Amino acid sequence: MLRDTSCGSGEPRRLILALLLAAAVCAQAAVLPDAAAQEVTPGRCAWVAAGGTRTAGAWEQVAAIGQPASAVAFHDPAGKSLSAGILAGLVEPFVIRERPAESTWIEAGDTLSVEAEIVSPTPADSVLLYYRLAGQREFTCLPMLAQSDGDWAAVIPEEAIGLRGVEYYIEAHEPGRVTRSPVRDYDGAPLQQGVQVVEDHGEGALAVAAGACRMISVPAVLADGSVEAVLGDDLGEPSEAWRCGRWDPESRTYAEAGTEAAQSFAPGKAFWLFTRAARTVDFTGGTVFAAAEEGIAIPLSPGWNQIGNPFAYDVALGDVLIDDGTQKLTLAQAVAAELLEAWPLHAYDGQHHLAETEVLAPWTGYFIANLGETAIDLVLPANEAYLWSTPQSPVPAPAPDWSLQLTARLGDGAPVTLGMGSADEAAPGWDTRDQLMPPAAFEQAMLARVVNTDMSAGLQAMRCDVRPVTDPGDTWAVELVTGKTGPVRLTWELPEELPDGYGVRLIDLESEIWIDCAPGGAYETEITEPGVAQLRIVVGTPECLEQEAEIAAPAGDHFAYSLIGGNPHTGCTQLRLVLQRPERVSLRAFDVNGRLIRTLQEGDLAAGVYQLAWDGRTQRGERVGAGVYFMRLIGAGREVVLRSVVIR
Repeated sequence: MLRDTSCGSGEPRRLILALLLAAAVCAQAAVLPDAAAQEVTPGRCAWVAAGGTRTAGAWEQVAAIGQPASAVAFHDPAGKSLSAGILAGLVEPFVIRERPAESTWIEAGDTLSVEAEIVSPTPADSVLLYYRLAGQREFTCLPMLAQSDGDWAAVIPEEAIGLRGVEYYIEAHEPGRVTRSPVRDYDGAPLQQGVQVVEDHGEGALAVAAGACRMISVPAVLADGSVEAVLGDDLGEPSEAWRCGRWDPESRTYAEAGTEAAQSFAPGKAFWLFTRAARTVDFTGGTVFAAAEEGIAIPLSPGWNQIGNPFAYDVALGDVLIDDGTQKLTLAQAVAAELLEAWPLHAYDGQHHLAETEVLAPWTGYFIANLGETAIDLVLPANEAYLWSTPQSPVPAPAPDWSLQLTARLGDGAPVTLGMGSADEAAPGWDTRDQLMPPAAFEQAMLARVVNTDMSAGLQAMRCDVRPVTDPGDTWAVELVTGKTGPVRLTWELPEELPDGYGVRLIDLESEIWIDCAPGGAYETEITEPGVAQLRIVVGTPECLEQEAEIAAPAGDHFAYSLIGGNPHTGCTQLRLVLQRPERVSLRAFDVNGRLIRTLQEGDLAAGVYQLAWDGRTQRGERVGAGVYFMRLIGAGREVVLRSVVIR
């Protein structure tokens, strides 16, 4: 402090200080960054230089107050120095002491009372509280009310107190001065208040429909993140009634609940959850705040990774960064560099995978593929989607020269569409023209995929596979991974851009037949047991088609048929029918007197393989007696009568 032994009041001291500063201004020069008086940290000293009065609060006193000095260094990360000037003490400290000094959890739905003590010889004119929901950019201003002895208080309303948490800063005004808490980067790194949700609170519950499978994540800090703690109290022990697991990129299998490999819930992790009955899962957890300025880093192992949004608000995929250990890239740059396949991100709608997601939503989960051989980090910023910036999208890949769409549907389930095509500059493995197909979901009825062996072992399944142009053609291996039995219908649209003279042939390796694909057509086959059914799509010259089709036989000029299941039989017989092209087919059962017993098929069938069954019952559902019956098959201009013997 500047001391004046001849003056007892504060005013003479201020006058002496002013005179000293004026003298210093007239006599000295300095190189000094511009800093406003309200930024001075109380209790420290300011450097005053010629050319005007400037103060800053981060400098440590290195000379007696009022004493001129030259080449004085001050403590600053930049390591700058001053050429000359004079040190002056701060006569009136002005500081905010926010209470409580250390934040504690508050419960969702409560109000947040913020109190502050303004330390200053003169009363503050006004004190303002600026608050926002975590992840948002703009603050809401709330006047604080004066209490006693320099205390001020305000209450943040309960509608702002949720799992995402609250961020705020305090601003105090008095004549000629403004100070804030926190002092530096108050709007970029404000004070934070974590919020905890307790089990029966709506924000801490996750509803799952009956018979539904979904990818889930929990955007909360959990005291116990084990599967048993999070799910066990609501779902019971893992069993056939529910399944929960997480994909392991190393073993390329699911680590399920109830096994030693099961993992724990944590922010950024996603899990599959399947329940046969409708269930509500609740838990207790608190706000996730980013520990680093750039956000939260989620490690990605080579291959497929299940990730979740650690924050309780949407994050734009275009705002994400990729850290490969040597550099940080935007997601668009990382996709262009072929570090990962993530645009759009892979989600799941309960029946099949989607590739249309550009926003990471809380509570759900996503698949993302690391295309490299080393681990990288996915860095999610603590910014709510589209409030901070316009996300940068990858540059769209050039369209292929031609593209064929193949759609597969098991029974009345959801269709799965695959793409196959060629482009002059396409890569043999993956490039931005392609899309990968993630691993099958829990209880998924059917997963269709194109298999590309030019990819690494864990990433060979493709949703869209565009390859370099080859002559005389190319072959795409297609797999139908099914967990159920039933009829599978394949439909396609042939592109008009196919090279002259090229044709398309579908080869069914299970039935060992092939058919030539018309511009728009369909093919049906029967899945008799769960597993993997293999097909081939050949596009090329007639010579290429013939060479690839040597592993199978043509379906025939009209149709091929045979009875399967035994004859005589105890009441159930099946007829296997193979059609090369669409046909109108009739199949009826008669007794020995020619009376109609049952109509089994009447109408048009697409090209394909069928199993038409008779269960030994009449049109009314009554069981027939033992005896001889006849099955009359009509189609393609022919009529065939097959003998069927029923024994009881």
